[in-house]
Amino acid sequence: MRRDTLTKQATIPNMDEMLQFISTRLQKLKVSDEELNYFVLAAEELIVNIISYGYKEKKPGNITLELEINEAENKVILRIIDDGMQFNILTVKPPNLNDTEHNLSKGGFGIHLVKSFTDKLEYEWKNMRNHAILHKEFTIKSQK
Repeated sequence: MRRDTLTKQATIPNMDEMLQFISTRLQKLKVSDEELNYFVLAAEELIVNIISYGYKEKKPGNITLELEINEAENKVILRIIDDGMQFNILTVKPPNLNDTEHNLSKGGFGIHLVKSFTDKLEYEWKNMRNHAILHKEFTIKSQK
């Protein structure tokens, strides 16, 4: 099991470095680019939400990414930790895709995608910080 950590200020200019931190480490796994990209997209959605909404009422703090990789089993756990406003992502109701255009604008699509692109999504409020925990077991890419 390998563990890596990155802490950056919660700002848009730091997003590329955070996403690169995740993708470069996951590229060592034997997984398809498509599966890897979906997982990085899930992380990006949560990071964007933290930057956009988590610090609305205060100066941006930090986002810490804790990445655990089990290469033998192609399993990953990503913890995204921030000290923004408390927000339990598990309480977001799934969007009603059959609803009217007006109600579709209320949001919830991003969290729905995160849940779709991961095997398990957890949330903890610990030490005055949000902890979003993404679990993914990747399919091993066939050798051609």
